[in-house]
Amino acid sequence: MKVQIATLSILTAMACAPAAWSQGGTRLICSFETPAEIRRIKTTGSRITRVEQHATEGRYAAWVDFEVAEQPGIELRLEAGDLRPFGSLALDVTNPSDEPLTFTMEVEDASGARTVARTALPLGPGTSASFALTLNSPPPLQMGMRGEAALPGFRLLSEDHHVVDTAHIAAIRLYLIKPGKPCSMMVDNFRLAPGISYDRIVDAYGQFAKGEWPGKLTSLSQVRSRRSEEEAGLKLHPTLADRDEFGAWASGPTLEATGFFRAAKHEGKWWLVAPNGHLFFSIGLDCVTAREGGTIVEGRENMFEWLPVAGDPLAAFFEMSRTTTPVGLRDIRFYSGKAFNFYAANLQRKYGDEWKRKWQETALARLRAWGVNTIGNWSDPALYGNGRVAYTVTLGVRGTVGEVSSGSDYWGRMRDVFDPRFAQRWTTV
Repeated sequence: MKVQIATLSILTAMACAPAAWSQGGTRLICSFETPAEIRRIKTTGSRITRVEQHATEGRYAAWVDFEVAEQPGIELRLEAGDLRPFGSLALDVTNPSDEPLTFTMEVEDASGARTVARTALPLGPGTSASFALTLNSPPPLQMGMRGEAALPGFRLLSEDHHVVDTAHIAAIRLYLIKPGKPCSMMVDNFRLAPGISYDRIVDAYGQFAKGEWPGKLTSLSQVRSRRSEEEAGLKLHPTLADRDEFGAWASGPTLEATGFFRAAKHEGKWWLVAPNGHLFFSIGLDCVTAREGGTIVEGRENMFEWLPVAGDPLAAFFEMSRTTTPVGLRDIRFYSGKAFNFYAANLQRKYGDEWKRKWQETALARLRAWGVNTIGNWSDPALYGNGRVAYTVTLGVRGTVGEVSSGSDYWGRMRDVFDPRFAQRWTTV
């Protein structure tokens, strides 16, 4: 299945539909309600038709057919292009095809400066969604985040964060990039909407404060009731079927029991073998720990609805992060300084003063119940030697050893395990 990318260059007079304010704090740019609006739209390698299906504003939407071309699309030119004080440009899209759809959106100001955004994830066949391109929002790395804060009600387009003069916007373009075959999409309700805000976006439990979803915590009583529910569920389903005490294949072949985990060849295939001789397929989670849940609050205090004051027992979960620049995030800010560990604070709320011991017991029970039989790397050493779930530890090989590319080399180049010096260095670890 080939992913299609769509190009709609949208240039229409902002007068293509009367600008109007809605109760939701938006302003309509274009909704394709009249034939005149359609005629004003410039098409490149595309054809636009007014239709009644999937209209989200008024009676009509626009059906756009794209040819196989370099960048087929539609273009909307704005005669009165003052988008202030709005912070995003939004539209509703329907994918009528049986293949995923990706598209690109571009905003250009009167000086020729442009900002470009693309679908972060394809729009599925036969589905609809509301998308937004934020205008002049700060790059998330400047806010100490890998990704932007959410804009409730919209799927954010992945943008380049180039600055444009929102008082003098000249054109909006929507297009596909090199579609492999003719394809179509439906669009409606081009509108201006509020932009992203980073004020008070984190609630007292460390959750996104501006959105709602099933299971979101809203009270301390919920925290405690979920503890009871989880404990009952773990007692009812403590482990998956056909797993032994190590999480190995209980009814499968049995090799020699050595008392240790090891690798062995069985019927021409290599296996891990549990201490009791049962074949062991390792399924693990790394970072099983309560010690790495801190988020920097210093310099970002406005992001949080609540932080404990001096004297609050939960103030014990403030910590100092002295992290160096994170790998692959050279330009990120707020990566060190005063932090608050919401995860550990929530464990205190859930289990009380014995939260560390109770968390360890629950973590081990969860892993067994979920079918996870290995504690992966970077986990809490307090879980080592637990006698219930196998674990891994980090060992560093020092000295001169060959290196090979790991692909992207995100963490750096990988030690060459086939270098004879690797085995020699290993004996000194």
